[in-house]
Amino acid sequence: MEMKSNSINDNKHIALLEKERLICNIKSQKDQAMYTENAHFRNFIQLISAEKIYLNPSLNLDAVAEKLNISANYLSQIINKNTGKTFCDIIGKLRVEEIKQMLNSTQYDKYTLLSIGLEAGFNSKSVFYRTFKKFTSMTPSEYRDRLVYNV
Repeated sequence: MEMKSNSINDNKHIALLEKERLICNIKSQKDQAMYTENAHFRNFIQLISAEKIYLNPSLNLDAVAEKLNISANYLSQIINKNTGKTFCDIIGKLRVEEIKQMLNSTQYDKYTLLSIGLEAGFNSKSVFYRTFKKFTSMTPSEYRDRLVYNV
């Protein structure tokens, strides 16, 4: 029983590390050291990874900063310092990755692209399509068609 518990914890830890790499683009030990220096940034990563708050369509920088008990301006600064990206870019990237997983799952075969975008936290079709194309260089339809024809 204890082995199963450790295995589950190990899987959660591995999933968290993958999210960190996705968000921070951590490549080297130097990048890892910089990342671990800021407890607020680690808390931000933990919050978006463990709770998947990026799936909330009304999520914004102010709400996340409030959850972390820091100012939105400071949160924005530490995100930019640690990733070179904006809050919106990180949330958008995570949502696109969620959509890609959904499109790769038979569970979502009957969903329209728009409903998948809404499930992933986007609150408008235009933002969904624009963000998806920004991170994949193709539209959601093109991505889905590639999956279908590559099977």
